[in-house]
Formats: sequence, C-alpha cells, structure tokens
Amino acid sequence: MNEDEFVKKRYRFDRMIKNLGMIAVGTSCLFLVILLSCIVFKASSAFTSYEIKVDLVNTSISNEDEANKFLRQLIFPETNQLEFFSITAQEKIVNMAQKKAIWVLASAKLNNALANGEMDNFSIEARKVIAKLQENKLIQKKFNYDFFTSQESREPEVAGILTSFIGSMYTILVCLMVALPISVCAAIYLEEFAPKNILTTLVEVNINNLAAVPSIVFGLLGLAILINFFGFPRSAPITAGITLAMMIFPAMIITTRQALRTIPTSIKHAALALGATKTQIIMHHTLPLAIPGIMTGVILSIARAIGETAPLILIGMLAFIVDIPQSIFDPATVLPVQIFLWADSPEQAFQAKTSAAILVLLGILIFINMIAVYIRKKYEHRW
Repeated sequence: MNEDEFVKKRYRFDRMIKNLGMIAVGTSCLFLVILLSCIVFKASSAFTSYEIKVDLVNTSISNEDEANKFLRQLIFPETNQLEFFSITAQEKIVNMAQKKAIWVLASAKLNNALANGEMDNFSIEARKVIAKLQENKLIQKKFNYDFFTSQESREPEVAGILTSFIGSMYTILVCLMVALPISVCAAIYLEEFAPKNILTTLVEVNINNLAAVPSIVFGLLGLAILINFFGFPRSAPITAGITLAMMIFPAMIITTRQALRTIPTSIKHAALALGATKTQIIMHHTLPLAIPGIMTGVILSIARAIGETAPLILIGMLAFIVDIPQSIFDPATVLPVQIFLWADSPEQAFQAKTSAAILVLLGILIFINMIAVYIRKKYEHRW
C-alpha cells in the first residue's frame, strides 16, 4: 500500500465515523419526535372539553333527582344521561336553576368521541341526538382549564392535576431545604478540610457508588428509617422530600466538589498571602466563585427528583388523595405518581389525561433545565 492509498483509507474511515455519528443523532431525534408526537396526539383531547347547552325555561328543579329526570327526558329517554353529561351536571343545574340556559360539561365518553371523531361507542339513536345537538349549535368546544385547576377525581371528565402539582411543589421544597445545605457543607469539608487518608477515600468511593444506586433502594430506606423508626407520616411531602434528598445527596456532593475544583489555586494563594484564613478563603472567594456550578448541579438534581416515582410509591404516596395539602405534613401525592395511577386506569379518558400530565411534567423539567443553563451562562467565570 503506497502513501496515497494509506491517506485515502484514513480519510475514508474518518468519513465513515462521521456518517455513523450523524445517523445515530438523526435516529435519536427521530425517535424523540415520534415519542413526543404520540404523547401530544393522545393529550389533545385532555386539553379540550365540550359543553352542552341546557335550556331551563319553564322548569322547576330543586334537587339532583329532579335534575336527573330532566336530563333523561331532555336527551333520549332510553339512554343513560351519563353518556352525554358529566357527574357535575345535576349539581350545576340545581345551583343555577334560576337561569334561562346554562352550559354543562359533557361526559368523558362524549368528549373523547367528539375530540377523536369516533362515534362507534354510541348507539344509532344516541348518534342522532349528538348530530342534532351539533346542528343546533348546542355543543361548544373550549380549552379545558379545569385540568389545571381541579382536584383529583375518579371521574375522568372532572379530574385535574392541582392536588398532585401542589404536592410536588411541597415535596421539592422540602427536598431542596434538606439536600442543599447538607450536600454543600459535605462537599466543602471533603474538598477543603478532610485529610487524605483511608477513611476519607472510603467515604468518597461510597458517595460515588451511591450515585448509581437504584432510586427504589432509597424508597426502602425512607420506609424503614423515616416512617417505621422515626414515625414520620406516610404519604406526606416532608417524608417524600427527605427521601428524595437522600437520593440526590451523592449527585449534589459530586457536582459541588467539581465546581470547587474549577476555582484556580492562584486565587487561594493570593488570599493566603494577604493573611486570610482557610475559612475566609472559602466563604469570601472559593464558594462565591463556585456558586454557578453548584447551582447548576443542584437544579439538575432537583429536576431528577421531580420525575421520580419508585421511592415515593414505597412511602405511601400511591394513595388516592383528593384534598389539596395545606402543609408539608398533610397527605399528598405528586405528579409522577398521579401519572402512574392514571396510566393504570382502563378508561380511555384517563389515557388522554396521562399524556397531558406527562406534557406538564416535561414542561416543568424543561423550565428547570433552562434555569440551569441561564445561571451557568450568566454567572460562570472564564479562567
């Protein structure tokens, strides 16, 4: 093989590696687009809702039984009115009976049928009623704000994410308040004060190993120590927050140490030359300069904690919680667990709600990552 052929072979190999890399990136992007498209398509019906106009002129309704009878006669006598109206329709009619006409929420079955254009689940008579309602413009479509403002419910047409969203915020607040000071202090000690011996080496190795431990193990730890030993309340944000804090301790310690190591030693030497103590060097120079890297690691660790489900299931957050938690000690659930519960439901409407909740969770994670990128770009120092 002469020199020209050898050079051509080298460049041909480089082109092959480059093309393989481009194919890998393109394939990954394609799968991501397909995944997001499927989620968005399934979630579309959860973000929209349909209402039916009910004429209350010359009616006298004082209780839900009368409202129930009125709805059956209004739509189709032999058809269950729950095929058309949500469970809140009777209550709304009773509370607003003095009005001439009101819009009531359609059932989950009708909402899915109208959103997807599939009427196969309705009888021929019911389809005629739906067509007549549409022809007379007695059905209107609107954005489903109730999905964000309603509490959890076993009825898909009125179920929302408000309870789980507030539970997630409480949980992450506790997690951040516990994990941030402990992990930063531990990283500062290991990086600046700890002597280099077998004990500190063993601690560092264990921290690195804990970062790779499955999250469900920390759920077992929270169940055994926090609930069974210390008596923390089950299914409460304080228990969930501390459990997630234990899970992200290793990652936060590692990223904090890496941020401290990026500070040039010349700054420390200059401070020592001016008579500063080691604590003063850390508090006045090293730590402030390392804050961008520390905060980036903290935010990314919190983003990981937000999406965790397995450890929270073990500490009881799988329970069906309707009431909005008023404090970190009240029973609550979180958004990932809510998604898990909805995904396990056989009803088609809950499948759409599952996809919609996934999009909300993805939006929160993207927002948190954008904050991390902004902090890193704005405050990082170039040495």
